[in-house]
Amino acid sequence: MKNWIPRNWEYLLAGLIAIYLVINNFSRLSPTIVPELSSSTIQLGKYLEVLHDIPTREINDYSKYAYVQYATDIEYLTLAVINLIAIRRSGSKVHNLIVLYSDEILKRTHDFETVASKAEENGIFLQPVALLKAEEIEYGSGWHLSFTKLHVFHLGNFDRVVFFDADSMIVDVDTEQMVNHPGNMDELFEISPDIDIALPQAYWLNKYTSGELKAPPRSRDNSTTRINFIEHKFDNRKTFFASHVMVINPSKKLFHEIWKYVYSPEEWKTLYPERLIEIEDYDMEVINKFIDDRLREQIESEVEIENPLKVAILPHNKYGVLTGEFKEMYHGRFLAEAQELPFTNGRNNDGWDAKKVLSETKLLHFSDSPVPKPWESYPLTNIAQYTLARIYCSKDAKDTKKFNAEFPTYKPRITDDCDAVMVWDWIREEFERYRQHIYT
Repeated sequence: MKNWIPRNWEYLLAGLIAIYLVINNFSRLSPTIVPELSSSTIQLGKYLEVLHDIPTREINDYSKYAYVQYATDIEYLTLAVINLIAIRRSGSKVHNLIVLYSDEILKRTHDFETVASKAEENGIFLQPVALLKAEEIEYGSGWHLSFTKLHVFHLGNFDRVVFFDADSMIVDVDTEQMVNHPGNMDELFEISPDIDIALPQAYWLNKYTSGELKAPPRSRDNSTTRINFIEHKFDNRKTFFASHVMVINPSKKLFHEIWKYVYSPEEWKTLYPERLIEIEDYDMEVINKFIDDRLREQIESEVEIENPLKVAILPHNKYGVLTGEFKEMYHGRFLAEAQELPFTNGRNNDGWDAKKVLSETKLLHFSDSPVPKPWESYPLTNIAQYTLARIYCSKDAKDTKKFNAEFPTYKPRITDDCDAVMVWDWIREEFERYRQHIYT
């Protein structure tokens, strides 16, 4: 039988091994090849812009601009008036200060008259509106009243409005002295008039930072004005944007398009079942679904869309700051830029400085669940969960006698980030000073 092994086979084998080692070593040392930015992501960039800094432009006439709040009970009506008084006293160039309120509040006549008198003294206009509700859904919380917020999209007599929730506090803090000089957000009116809606990203709900989804490699695109890949937006259909602060070019048409997502037209049951209202949908989810569908339609259209919806992402580290961020264990998600959020390891604190964050914040939104908001009562039946959700400075905790006397049964989380503890405590104390100083 003829031998099939070639002569000098040892040399041939050695050559093959050498080639393998060269190729393997080259692939190991060479940089990872990252994908080009997809055409659909580039297309999305035409309609969705990331704003890191608010661009300035000259505005000669502020008469068509307004700050707007809304309220469905007397407590939030009071908070709204306090916030707008703060803006008035700040020297804002915007003179139209409006609170949309549910006429249900009128049932508490005396309380309403007291707040209304304070509003009138400061040139704040109280505008009654109908309470908006999803008729087909039985909600277990008062959040369903938040649909009343959607009236802000209907204010077509203004070219632009800046809306923010009443359970917020306007701040401009000197963190050396820890003194607040409430300012305003007039610069938001200077965003390009081509932008129809601008709002911050709900960074704390993103499916990529939560680990629910894994992000692809970064693209070669280095743009900081658009998100890095299209799935970043569309995989977070109902939770991409936060709605506690919004810059809006209002119109009746815009309101009616969004309102459909609450009352769910009959034909949607067949044509667009994904658009139907669901039990967990509130104002934020409804606004997100509307924006999501419009952006999808615009990038998938084979013809140029007339008057397309243009959206911008506000910097959440200035206008979307939740008070609860200061008691989080990790801050990686908060510190990430909008386009970098999917690639962020949320479980790190690189670059976190609580006092610096506060100094750069213009609007704080009270969100510390399960800890009640500063004006809410503390039911004693829930004292355990409230205490466990708090934080305590490790330096102070060394005084064990004081610590155990203050928290005999349930203990807050002890942290070395004592600045964060100080800031969180200061915010809650400052709210009372803010309310007393402005409202009395």
